[in-house]
Amino acid sequence: MPESYHKIPQPFLGPLFKRDVTPIIATGFNYHAGEIAVHGVKTHSAIDFDVPRGTEILAPADGYYLATYGEYLLRDKDGAPRMLSPHEALSRNPANKDIRPPVGGKPEKMFFGSFVVQGWHGKGRYTQYAHVDWVNPEIPYYPPRPLLGEDGAETGDLAHHAVLRAPVKTYRQSGVTKNLKAGTVIATVGMTGCGWGARCYDAAAFDGDRRPDFTRAAYTYYTQPHLHFAVFGPRAPRTRKPVMYDPFGIYGEHNQGYPQSSRQWSVRQPAAKHAPLCL
Repeated sequence: MPESYHKIPQPFLGPLFKRDVTPIIATGFNYHAGEIAVHGVKTHSAIDFDVPRGTEILAPADGYYLATYGEYLLRDKDGAPRMLSPHEALSRNPANKDIRPPVGGKPEKMFFGSFVVQGWHGKGRYTQYAHVDWVNPEIPYYPPRPLLGEDGAETGDLAHHAVLRAPVKTYRQSGVTKNLKAGTVIATVGMTGCGWGARCYDAAAFDGDRRPDFTRAAYTYYTQPHLHFAVFGPRAPRTRKPVMYDPFGIYGEHNQGYPQSSRQWSVRQPAAKHAPLCL
């Protein structure tokens, strides 16, 4: 792989939240050992900022933005739906007081996905904002595609629109995206896509263009509201996977040594392997 694909992009990110918001980084670029034990995945490839539901998210850089939705039933290796009870959820994380479980105490199906915004910022740089409740109506929205089973019937899964993987020339086309300045409110924090017992999508209010709005929806979810924030660059040669970047140089332990406020986001962490991107 050419050396250029390992280089970190020049700093281009500004604040994600207003000055009176103090986010806590609950999950860094790599998962904590406890999280790995729960779901078996080692690399997070994003940053989870714990902030209250409804917190406004700012565009951290000038760019071309779009939005879509997707939500999928989680399944175990044998294909059976993954189930979770409120007791089990709290036993994994007793401090989690912000989950919204289904009524009753029995195990319920789990879903995973997101109402998501994505931005393109030139020079091969992208950002992604997942689990949001509301998206700025100026940002074009692309409805999900229902997935079909072998029998031709809908499975209940909703696939994100293919526009998330559109080429750069598509982002520049009029009406496909919205060109916004840094500091513009692009969305609000939620927990969409992590439906518990039922899809979050089914609780949304919809406008005439089938754009969902979850700001008043009492949907259920199994983890605390947060912003899942990802930064990525051009696809590596001969692969379909983009290069993922750790935007604030955060590696290591869950909630240990991470910056606690936006004023510290550009501070290089002791275990960081990359220079932070934040301005």
